[in-house]
Amino acid sequence: MTDRDLANLLEVVVCPACHSPLVEGDEILICTHESCRLGFPIREQIPMLLVEEAESLETDNWRSGVGDAARSGPLPGDDEAGELTTGDGLEGESA
Repeated sequence: MTDRDLANLLEVVVCPACHSPLVEGDEILICTHESCRLGFPIREQIPMLLVEEAESLETDNWRSGVGDAARSGPLPGDDEAGELTTGDGLEGESA
């Protein structure tokens, strides 16, 4: 996968755990949301976007990896009451 391919992928792919944007690190894709902080390995130029394959990053490592892309606050898909609002028929059920 070329750098351009990865850049194009990052425009459409989000963190599978919390649906926040991802940024490229050194052989890793990093979730930009502070409460998630998952890092997904890139093996043989293929991003492993499975939560089971991800590692939870220490706060300092996460911050250095995401830089200005860091996000906090409600996760995507959560409304102000903390209920799921994905449009998949789960509205009103707790996340």
